[in-house]
Amino acid sequence: MIGFRVPSKMITIPFLREYFNRFDFIEVKISKDENLERILRYLKRDCLGRFSIHLPKYTLYNENEYLLTIKIIKLIRKIDLYSLNLVTHFYGFNQKMITRIKMLEEQLPLNSCLSIENVKHTNLIYFEELDNVMKKLSSDNIGICFDIGHFLFSCSLIGISQEKAIEFIKSKKAIMEKIKEYHIHDFNEKQDHLTLVTGNLNMKLINELIRITGKRIVIIETNVVSPETDGINQVRSVEELVNESRID
Repeated sequence: MIGFRVPSKMITIPFLREYFNRFDFIEVKISKDENLERILRYLKRDCLGRFSIHLPKYTLYNENEYLLTIKIIKLIRKIDLYSLNLVTHFYGFNQKMITRIKMLEEQLPLNSCLSIENVKHTNLIYFEELDNVMKKLSSDNIGICFDIGHFLFSCSLIGISQEKAIEFIKSKKAIMEKIKEYHIHDFNEKQDHLTLVTGNLNMKLINELIRITGKRIVIIETNVVSPETDGINQVRSVEELVNESRID
């Protein structure tokens, strides 16, 4: 399933209807305590099974964002949403982070997963650490949201080719086994989050990752100026990639 990340402030019933006329999945980014119950009820009514939620990115490190995440999860449970992927960022290991992950896991909705996303401007030591964290968290309710754009952009900044970067991540068993969702965006020598097929991202290399993990949820994290042109074209480029990666 393929779609885009959208800020929660954009979520209305007319928007969702128009969006799902074009795309089949959405990730909703929640960063503020604003109309949360209304937004979640819209999602339940109009796109159950076709969305994930991007929690505040400092949930595991910042007290206010952690408390907001607790409120989001309580609202999700209140209106009986389930089978969700909830995403937040991993900035590095500390024991308080591990404790918060375990506390959030205890409150997750039925059949849901808390997925940890890799951030940009990192090195290979960061991914060794992330792999070790995943080994400590053996539960099926804890996963990885693997941001391919962040990873390859960060590697390019330290002179690691995309081929070597992909081989490196394939060697990290705990990460590979825990991938629940992909984020994808293009990049060049100066910046990431570029429109797909406008930068240096080697789409063919990603084929192998998707084939091995068998995961099919891909969130495109780029700006869409015109849904009927650049939005549709980006989805088609990912559809080709996913179709090529299917396991017979």
